[in-house]
Amino acid sequence: GDPVARRPTLPPPDLYGPVEKFVADAVSARSESDDSLWSAAGGDGGGTPIPPDLVRGRRSYLAVCDLLRKRDDPALLHRVLLALRTAGGGSALTSVATAPRTHSRLLHFVFRLDPFAPPPQAGGGQGAVAARGGD
Repeated sequence: GDPVARRPTLPPPDLYGPVEKFVADAVSARSESDDSLWSAAGGDGGGTPIPPDLVRGRRSYLAVCDLLRKRDDPALLHRVLLALRTAGGGSALTSVATAPRTHSRLLHFVFRLDPFAPPPQAGGGQGAVAARGGD
């Protein structure tokens, strides 16, 4: 066979379109802001006027990173990973790949992602015992 990766089957547009736009906007916001302004958008800005789009983009970017870290919503995780590949006609992935320092947190969580391991269980109390068959 040919070693070229097949194009993935995308979810329905009504489910996938908003996720793709969310990811594209998040990556774009991080790519287009310098580190000092990006940090200021996370706090009060220290007197620096912070554009609302940057604050929203920062929250979106951190939400994507958090989803990759927690892996607690497999369907959304699947759509976000697809969106990283296709968002902005591929420009989101290009932005991440060409600025690894800027996107180090996102890259860390992507490379740490083990698609064969189940998502971590929160707590580990009674639910974990029941899931193992009651021990």
